Amino acid sequence: MATDKTIDSLSLLLFDNWPMCPSMLESLPTDGFLGATHHNVTAAPYKAGTKCFYWNAGDGADAGVAGWATFIYLKGSPVTEANPTCAAKQVVLPDNAENLYQVTNDKDQCILNTGMDLGAYMTSIMTFTYTTATVPKYGWFWCGGICPEVAITDFGGTFETTGTVAAGEPFQYEALSADQIGLGLHDSTLGIAGVSLIIDA
Repeated sequence: MATDKTIDSLSLLLFDNWPMCPSMLESLPTDGFLGATHHNVTAAPYKAGTKCFYWNAGDGADAGVAGWATFIYLKGSPVTEANPTCAAKQVVLPDNAENLYQVTNDKDQCILNTGMDLGAYMTSIMTFTYTTATVPKYGWFWCGGICPEVAITDFGGTFETTGTVAAGEPFQYEALSADQIGLGLHDSTLGIAGVSLIIDA
Protein backbone atom coordinates (compact mmCIF):
# COMPACT_ATOMS: atom_id res chain seq x y z
CA MET A 1 0.00 0.00 0.00
CA ALA A 2 1.30 3.44 -0.89
CA THR A 3 2.19 5.87 1.89
CA ASP A 4 0.15 9.06 2.11
CA LYS A 5 1.93 12.01 0.52
CA THR A 6 1.08 15.56 -0.52
CA ILE A 7 0.90 17.69 -3.65
CA ASP A 8 1.39 21.44 -4.02
CA SER A 9 -1.76 23.54 -4.43
CA LEU A 10 -0.24 25.37 -7.41
CA SER A 11 -0.33 22.15 -9.45
CA LEU A 12 -3.94 21.04 -8.84
CA LEU A 13 -6.82 21.44 -11.29
CA LEU A 14 -10.19 20.14 -10.05
CA PHE A 15 -12.96 19.06 -12.42
CA ASP A 16 -16.38 20.43 -11.49
CA ASN A 17 -18.62 17.38 -11.86
CA TRP A 18 -21.60 18.76 -9.94
CA PRO A 19 -24.92 19.36 -11.77
CA MET A 20 -25.82 22.75 -13.24
CA CYS A 21 -23.57 25.48 -14.56
CA PRO A 22 -21.96 28.06 -12.27
CA SER A 23 -23.24 31.61 -12.58
CA MET A 24 -21.59 34.99 -12.22
CA LEU A 25 -23.62 35.75 -9.11
CA GLU A 26 -24.17 39.44 -8.51
CA SER A 27 -25.00 38.47 -4.94
CA LEU A 28 -21.62 36.95 -4.19
CA PRO A 29 -20.85 37.48 -0.53
CA THR A 30 -19.37 40.91 0.00
CA ASP A 31 -17.65 39.61 3.14
CA GLY A 32 -15.96 36.74 1.31
CA PHE A 33 -16.81 33.06 1.09
CA LEU A 34 -16.22 32.55 4.82
CA GLY A 35 -18.50 35.34 6.06
CA ALA A 36 -20.40 34.57 9.25
CA THR A 37 -23.82 35.32 7.72
CA HIS A 38 -23.64 32.51 5.17
CA HIS A 39 -20.77 30.11 5.98
CA ASN A 40 -20.95 27.46 8.72
CA VAL A 41 -24.55 28.49 9.42
CA THR A 42 -27.69 26.48 10.20
CA ALA A 43 -30.00 28.64 8.04
CA ALA A 44 -28.92 28.70 4.39
CA PRO A 45 -29.21 32.04 2.55
CA TYR A 46 -28.32 30.23 -0.70
CA LYS A 47 -29.91 27.09 -2.13
CA ALA A 48 -27.78 24.00 -1.66
CA GLY A 49 -26.11 23.27 -4.98
CA THR A 50 -25.66 26.93 -5.94
CA LYS A 51 -22.38 27.36 -7.80
CA CYS A 52 -20.39 30.41 -8.81
CA PHE A 53 -17.20 31.28 -10.66
CA TYR A 54 -14.35 33.08 -8.92
CA TRP A 55 -11.34 34.70 -10.58
CA ASN A 56 -8.18 33.99 -8.60
CA ALA A 57 -5.80 36.84 -9.40
CA GLY A 58 -2.81 34.82 -8.27
CA ASP A 59 0.87 35.64 -8.34
CA GLY A 60 2.21 32.11 -8.75
CA ALA A 61 3.30 31.97 -5.13
CA ASP A 62 1.47 33.08 -1.97
CA ALA A 63 -1.80 33.76 -3.79
CA GLY A 64 -1.70 30.74 -6.09
CA VAL A 65 -1.92 30.82 -9.85
CA ALA A 66 -4.15 33.13 -11.87
CA GLY A 67 -7.28 31.50 -13.22
CA TRP A 68 -10.90 30.54 -12.65
CA ALA A 69 -12.18 28.49 -9.73
CA THR A 70 -15.66 27.23 -8.92
CA PHE A 71 -17.34 27.25 -5.51
CA ILE A 72 -20.45 25.29 -4.52
CA TYR A 73 -22.82 25.81 -1.59
CA LEU A 74 -23.40 22.55 0.29
CA LYS A 75 -24.96 21.12 3.43
CA GLY A 76 -22.53 19.52 5.86
CA SER A 77 -24.06 16.29 7.14
CA PRO A 78 -24.11 15.67 10.90
CA VAL A 79 -22.97 12.06 10.99
CA THR A 80 -23.72 9.51 13.67
CA GLU A 81 -20.19 8.55 14.66
CA ALA A 82 -16.85 10.24 15.14
CA ASN A 83 -15.54 11.74 11.90
CA PRO A 84 -12.33 13.63 11.15
CA THR A 85 -12.18 17.09 12.70
CA CYS A 86 -13.52 19.37 9.98
CA ALA A 87 -10.92 21.75 8.55
CA ALA A 88 -9.87 23.51 5.37
CA LYS A 89 -8.38 21.22 2.68
CA GLN A 90 -10.48 18.20 3.64
CA VAL A 91 -12.43 16.43 0.90
CA VAL A 92 -16.19 16.04 1.26
CA LEU A 93 -18.39 13.69 -0.75
CA PRO A 94 -22.15 13.07 -0.72
CA ASP A 95 -23.19 10.98 2.25
CA ASN A 96 -25.44 7.95 1.97
CA ALA A 97 -28.67 9.91 2.35
CA GLU A 98 -30.99 10.89 -0.49
CA ASN A 99 -29.86 14.52 -0.63
CA LEU A 100 -27.19 14.92 -3.31
CA TYR A 101 -25.97 18.18 -1.78
CA GLN A 102 -25.54 16.75 1.73
CA VAL A 103 -21.87 15.91 2.26
CA THR A 104 -19.48 14.48 4.83
CA ASN A 105 -15.72 14.35 5.28
CA ASP A 106 -15.99 10.89 6.85
CA LYS A 107 -14.65 8.23 4.48
CA ASP A 108 -16.75 5.57 6.23
CA GLN A 109 -20.07 7.38 5.75
CA CYS A 110 -19.81 8.81 2.24
CA ILE A 111 -20.42 7.47 -1.26
CA LEU A 112 -16.82 6.80 -2.27
CA ASN A 113 -16.33 3.46 -3.98
CA THR A 114 -19.19 3.41 -6.49
CA GLY A 115 -17.85 5.72 -9.18
CA MET A 116 -18.63 8.89 -7.24
CA ASP A 117 -16.85 11.94 -8.63
CA LEU A 118 -18.88 14.65 -6.88
CA GLY A 119 -16.28 15.93 -4.47
CA ALA A 120 -15.28 19.29 -3.05
CA TYR A 121 -12.83 20.77 -0.57
CA MET A 122 -13.77 22.35 2.73
CA THR A 123 -12.80 26.01 2.91
CA SER A 124 -12.55 26.28 6.69
CA ILE A 125 -13.25 24.60 10.01
CA MET A 126 -16.95 23.71 10.15
CA THR A 127 -19.10 22.22 12.87
CA PHE A 128 -21.15 19.45 11.28
CA THR A 129 -19.77 16.76 13.56
CA TYR A 130 -21.25 13.85 15.46
CA THR A 131 -21.16 15.92 18.66
CA THR A 132 -23.89 18.13 17.17
CA ALA A 133 -25.70 15.30 15.44
CA THR A 134 -28.97 17.13 14.80
CA VAL A 135 -27.43 20.34 13.44
CA PRO A 136 -26.34 20.47 9.79
CA LYS A 137 -24.20 23.37 8.66
CA TYR A 138 -24.19 25.11 5.28
CA GLY A 139 -21.24 26.74 3.58
CA TRP A 140 -19.05 27.25 0.53
CA PHE A 141 -16.72 24.56 -0.82
CA TRP A 142 -14.16 24.56 -3.65
CA CYS A 143 -15.31 22.16 -6.37
CA GLY A 144 -13.53 23.09 -9.61
CA GLY A 145 -10.75 24.92 -11.40
CA ILE A 146 -7.49 26.17 -9.97
CA CYS A 147 -6.91 26.41 -6.23
CA PRO A 148 -8.50 29.74 -5.13
CA GLU A 149 -5.84 30.88 -2.67
CA VAL A 150 -6.78 34.55 -2.84
CA ALA A 151 -10.26 33.82 -1.49
CA ILE A 152 -9.17 31.02 0.86
CA THR A 153 -5.72 31.70 2.27
CA ASP A 154 -5.75 28.37 4.15
CA PHE A 155 -5.53 26.64 0.76
CA GLY A 156 -1.88 27.64 0.41
CA GLY A 157 0.65 24.83 0.66
CA THR A 158 -0.10 21.17 0.01
CA PHE A 159 -3.04 18.77 -0.22
CA GLU A 160 -3.18 15.14 0.93
CA THR A 161 -2.77 12.25 -1.54
CA THR A 162 -2.46 8.48 -1.36
CA GLY A 163 1.08 8.66 -2.73
CA THR A 164 0.08 7.55 -6.22
CA VAL A 165 -0.66 10.82 -8.05
CA ALA A 166 1.42 11.24 -11.21
CA ALA A 167 2.30 14.28 -13.30
CA GLY A 168 -0.15 14.94 -16.12
CA GLU A 169 -2.43 12.07 -15.08
CA PRO A 170 -6.02 12.31 -13.85
CA PHE A 171 -6.71 11.65 -10.18
CA GLN A 172 -9.70 10.43 -8.20
CA TYR A 173 -11.01 10.70 -4.65
CA GLU A 174 -9.72 7.90 -2.42
CA ALA A 175 -9.55 6.95 1.24
CA LEU A 176 -6.22 7.86 2.83
CA SER A 177 -4.36 5.79 5.39
CA ALA A 178 -5.42 8.40 7.93
CA ASP A 179 -9.15 8.86 8.61
CA GLN A 180 -9.63 11.22 5.68
CA ILE A 181 -10.34 11.34 1.95
CA GLY A 182 -7.63 12.48 -0.45
CA LEU A 183 -6.47 12.17 -4.05
CA GLY A 184 -5.11 9.10 -5.79
CA LEU A 185 -4.18 8.04 -9.32
CA HIS A 186 -7.31 7.45 -11.40
CA ASP A 187 -8.43 3.96 -12.37
CA SER A 188 -11.54 2.64 -14.05
CA THR A 189 -13.55 2.19 -10.85
CA LEU A 190 -14.07 5.84 -9.93
CA GLY A 191 -14.85 9.10 -11.68
CA ILE A 192 -12.12 11.62 -12.51
CA ALA A 193 -11.72 14.37 -9.92
CA GLY A 194 -9.07 16.41 -11.72
CA VAL A 195 -5.51 16.53 -13.01
CA SER A 196 -2.16 17.21 -11.36
CA LEU A 197 0.71 18.98 -13.08
CA ILE A 198 3.33 17.28 -10.89
CA ILE A 199 3.92 14.02 -9.04
CA ASP A 200 3.09 13.91 -5.35
CA ALA A 201 5.91 13.75 -2.85
